[in-house]
Amino acid sequence: STCGPSTTVNSSPMTVNTVGTSTGTIYYPLTSYWHDGRTQMLFLKSELNAAGITGGTFKALALYVATKSSTIPFNGFTIKMGCTSLTSLTSLQSGLTTVYGPVSYSSTAGSWNTFNLTTQYNWDNVSNLLVEICYDNTCEFLPLHFFAKFLAL
Repeated sequence: STCGPSTTVNSSPMTVNTVGTSTGTIYYPLTSYWHDGRTQMLFLKSELNAAGITGGTFKALALYVATKSSTIPFNGFTIKMGCTSLTSLTSLQSGLTTVYGPVSYSSTAGSWNTFNLTTQYNWDNVSNLLVEICYDNTCEFLPLHFFAKFLAL
């Protein structure tokens, strides 16, 4: 299997896989404390495999938003993905594929916020997976709290 943007739409039923076991609350990637935000998350092949993901086409990504303190939307909200051989992140990476957005996005507290990818993404079960979420607002607003269990395949 290849790694990169899908050239065909996979319309088979989606299987939901949860990556990680934490239910802790963190502010990223949907922090609204600053007016701009860019967060990259590295998912190791071993973590994806432990979640039952063994390659295929990503069709959606979901983040659980526990609480939020603002109704201001995230403008220019964009999700990018890429395959990498990196095993840790020490700086922001470039060359990722836009798979969702840019859109104006308002999250929903107390629920999973699902992003159906406008460009589905093939993962080869060899590489590690890099996911970037960014937005560009004109002002700061109060932070929202979320935790992510992550991906749908």
